[in-house]
Amino acid sequence: MNGAPVASELRGLPKGVSVSRDPAALQGFAQDSSGRRGAAPRAIVRPKTAQEVRSLISWARANTIPLVPVSSSGGPRRRGDTVATQEAVILDLSDMRRIIHVDGNDALAVIEPGVTFPQLDAALRPHGLRSFRPLVARPTKSVLAAFLEREPFTVPGRSWDSSDPLAAMQIILGDGKLFHTGSGALPGTLEENLERGNRPLLGVGPLHTDFGRVLQGAQGALGIVTWASIYCQRIPAREQPLFISAERIEPLIDVAYALLRRRPGGQLFLVNARQLAMLFASAAEDVDRIAKSLPAWVLYFEVSAPDYFADEAMAFQIADLESDGDRAGARISDRLGSIVASDVRIRQEAGQLLPCEGAAEIRREVLCLGQLNALPKLLGSLPAGHMERAAIHVQPTVHGVTAQLALTYIATRADEGDCDRAARDAAASLAGAGGFFSRPYHPWAELPFAADPAIANQLARVKGFFDPDGILQPGAQSLGGAK
Repeated sequence: MNGAPVASELRGLPKGVSVSRDPAALQGFAQDSSGRRGAAPRAIVRPKTAQEVRSLISWARANTIPLVPVSSSGGPRRRGDTVATQEAVILDLSDMRRIIHVDGNDALAVIEPGVTFPQLDAALRPHGLRSFRPLVARPTKSVLAAFLEREPFTVPGRSWDSSDPLAAMQIILGDGKLFHTGSGALPGTLEENLERGNRPLLGVGPLHTDFGRVLQGAQGALGIVTWASIYCQRIPAREQPLFISAERIEPLIDVAYALLRRRPGGQLFLVNARQLAMLFASAAEDVDRIAKSLPAWVLYFEVSAPDYFADEAMAFQIADLESDGDRAGARISDRLGSIVASDVRIRQEAGQLLPCEGAAEIRREVLCLGQLNALPKLLGSLPAGHMERAAIHVQPTVHGVTAQLALTYIATRADEGDCDRAARDAAASLAGAGGFFSRPYHPWAELPFAADPAIANQLARVKGFFDPDGILQPGAQSLGGAK
């Protein structure tokens, strides 16, 4: 065991599991950069195999010790979903970082929870693949954690379901049972099925069940995923990134709808000037300066083509795009001032921390779902000054059937209270305008449950089904336990 001696109340841990009681590391889980505060954990345990995870759950149940699962190997942790409301043991899965299988034919990878985006992309590249990503993922971010939290990825033309890009999973439920979803439930082990040529391509199943969808968004409160298959993106033969800009968001919504009807294979997302500036600023004080030089709204789009008739495919897509832009009165270019469209993916894949994540700054996020054509109403509901203050990212999903609206507020630590109020006020306004909140985070996590108090009781019943002893993530925001 690593670190200081384990206290007597933690004796009996499974052999071979790494344990840390480092005070600084423990204190780092008592609160996070969202401002949510809880109890310092007793220890951090780091299993390396699914069997060790299962043994730890059995140990926790026998000793009535809560477990808080985490997968990313480093912070900043910024949404309050790894903070426990009582003393617990952190179940750190970041040492489980095997890439079990990559299949270039099916554009599929099977990975463990500790695998990060840079690690996955390095393994995918020889197969002509790359990962689907959220807008920005820090280098230490767990791929499975991102998509179990339903973070939308930036290629809506390849999003067929709200559960994408996750497919089959191996789950250890809170009652210690091993469960496989979808085509991961075929008889035999994962390795045996891969050897036979069976691929865990489907997430739904066995039969009509879809427990993987239930696990998504639960913030680790129902079960622990120890491997999952994940769909990947084929790297196109040709790719041209472009900016489409306007001073109002409405023309860009029209262009986005026109593009999404054609099932585009590249990235597509909308941002305001402040959000785009945050991608390119090297320090927080540069954000305002860069934002003032940009159009109010920008749609980023990648025109892409496969290796057959690539020139013809690029030509007709660009012609269609120019026609869409002309009808909407939007401007199309490959650069905006000093910002070049081809640098966007470079910035994303570098995975550097945003300038608002330095030691002197804090950030608060407000996330809701709505239809693209409802965005003007949602944004119009915000209190005065919020449109200028917030960094705004709109990510269409499932071919544009819906979209996530994300508002990010940054401030110095001296203004933390004001930043909290801004986030709560924005969330309340969006809820009143019809925004749907599926990812509750501090400091507004109680808002979705206040609108329907009965839902917390129903979620408690679900929790009791999967985790009857209440071992996993006590006080989970996803179940109405926010404080």
